[in-house]
Amino acid sequence: MQVAQQITNQILQKEFVKQLPSENELIEQYEVSRNTIRNAINVLASQGLIRRVQGSGYYINQHILRSTDLLMMGAKNGIKPEKFRKDSLKNDINSNSRVNSKVVHLDDTTAKGEVAAMLECDESTPIYYCERVRFLNGNLLCLEKAYYLKEFVPFLNEDICKKSIFDFIKKQYNIETESADDFIKLVTISKEDAKLVDKEAGAPAINIREINYLKNNRPFNCSSINYFDENLTFYYHLDTLISH
Repeated sequence: MQVAQQITNQILQKEFVKQLPSENELIEQYEVSRNTIRNAINVLASQGLIRRVQGSGYYINQHILRSTDLLMMGAKNGIKPEKFRKDSLKNDINSNSRVNSKVVHLDDTTAKGEVAAMLECDESTPIYYCERVRFLNGNLLCLEKAYYLKEFVPFLNEDICKKSIFDFIKKQYNIETESADDFIKLVTISKEDAKLVDKEAGAPAINIREINYLKNNRPFNCSSINYFDENLTFYYHLDTLISH
């Protein structure tokens, strides 16, 4: 992961402009094994930061570098490009941006109904529920409702939730997202939510329901987030499309 981070930083600092050096050159530069270089390249390719061209090498995705306020939906593996800024979904927003959070609710409770189903746990299982309004450069970004299994995240407080929760649980509990499921749809906001974000009830929003998994495929977090920022771009990278 460290090599992938270093290559990412060199791309964003324009040390690599169009194409990555060859595998042999990267091995020599970073003094690591071929497997380590290939693993790093796979990480960057999975995010869409580079593209493989068979017989030619690895080319840098210029579309990402030119984009601003970019939410990288595939960035689930801990890479933090300097150009981007992490938000609570472990996705990336341009580093010139500033994300702030206002905590609305933080409850020590138990999983129920759909939340228990998403977290694949019993309805009596202890969880944290955190609801917060998030702002990008002082403008409304989203309303986030997130749930964390206390088995994996035994402690949260309001100060932690004002910042990046995922950064905290990575440092404190060594927890990182191995994979995630995202479900996106257009919704209209409820009266209760409208009051929190100073919008009219029934106003449109992009809703993302997400489940984050550990390496053993256990879910440790799920969330429902309504996005309101009209300038935000959602980016997905797909290596293969399966047609029926």
